[in-house]
Amino acid sequence: MRLPNERRNLSIIIVGVGIAGVTAAVALRQAGHSVQLFEKSAFAKEVGAAINLAPNGARALRSLGFDLQRALAYRVTGYDFVHGETLEKLNIVHETPKIESGTWAVHRADLHAKLVRLACESHDGMVKGEWGLPVDLRLASRVQSVVSRHDGAAVTLVDGKTLSADVVVGADGGTSVVRSYVLEDYVDEVKQTHSGMAAFRYLIETDQLKADKELAEWLGRTEGAVALFADMAETTAEKHIISYSCHGNELQNFVGIHPSKTEVIEEGDELKGIMMQEYGHFHPSIKNMIGMASHLKRWPLYVHEPISTWIRERVVLIGDAVHPMLPFSAHSANQAVEDGVALGLVLNGNDEADITDSLVKFEKLRKNRVARVQILSSVRAGREAEVQKKLSKYLDLDVTRPPATNPNRCIHDWRE
Repeated sequence: MRLPNERRNLSIIIVGVGIAGVTAAVALRQAGHSVQLFEKSAFAKEVGAAINLAPNGARALRSLGFDLQRALAYRVTGYDFVHGETLEKLNIVHETPKIESGTWAVHRADLHAKLVRLACESHDGMVKGEWGLPVDLRLASRVQSVVSRHDGAAVTLVDGKTLSADVVVGADGGTSVVRSYVLEDYVDEVKQTHSGMAAFRYLIETDQLKADKELAEWLGRTEGAVALFADMAETTAEKHIISYSCHGNELQNFVGIHPSKTEVIEEGDELKGIMMQEYGHFHPSIKNMIGMASHLKRWPLYVHEPISTWIRERVVLIGDAVHPMLPFSAHSANQAVEDGVALGLVLNGNDEADITDSLVKFEKLRKNRVARVQILSSVRAGREAEVQKKLSKYLDLDVTRPPATNPNRCIHDWRE
């Protein structure tokens, strides 16, 4: 029998070392649990470009002791809409509520590295008995299968080794092995529909952009802002380039949304030619900017519908393994962070008898909120009315009406 002030420390296996997995590892370690983190890659590094941390994501990270400034995050001060062909500022008002914690731009690698340190390094909380031991990070450890029972769960690696735990967390992204197990009886729900769009993603050093006179003037005018270069000639399809600073303003992150039926992730300098075709009518400085792009990739964009369950006994899904999203709300990473922090809170102080009940509580806490954010992510700002019927299926006691405007959408998405 557990004494009133005695905490039951659980053994927890997390599969996947992306943003969701490593955030959960930090939160669960801080809750006093023993955490093993399995990653199929030989490297514990996040790749890719930057992400927007909305106020809800920033607050969630700070609750873990995460320092945004030390992660070289850059405070977003506003939004500028720019004519892609002339670089003139457009008279578009992007109404967003003022939230104290603010919005930040951070390079994925910077965010990930600091989270890994919180997960794996020694901390004073260990001495005080508040934190668990450093997370056991196991690289080059591909999970082949998962199984759950009422009293625990286990993973089997490709080398045949089986490891057991009180809980297994699936944070292994869009090709999740854990999801295949959890949704074994819900396979019809695991489907994706091509959006008819793709996204170019790339980075450019800020100093390199400043070498172009007109781009240097633009940088000076829009410092701290998220800039959207709009294709004013395109009236039917979505086509624009978004830019913002990251890595302490040393890098500029770019995302180019455009019509495309590509179904595979592409990378390489040959994509510059394709991007020039898409944005060839833009201002010469924008075309010059495209020529500067490094590590250029193109990602197909798919629409995913909310699924009906996140758990199977002692196995639970988080992050892109359960709710991949389109980029129009920039909320995929924010919801992954929320998942990890919420799981740590729900499993704080558990005893063995109530673990399954706690996972059910976690699902109830997260599922409808994430479904609404996921559905809203499929439409850009100002088009919230198009998804009202879908949203109405996922209301809660504290959200009795779907957000129908962009300001209301921001208030909904950014809340704690």
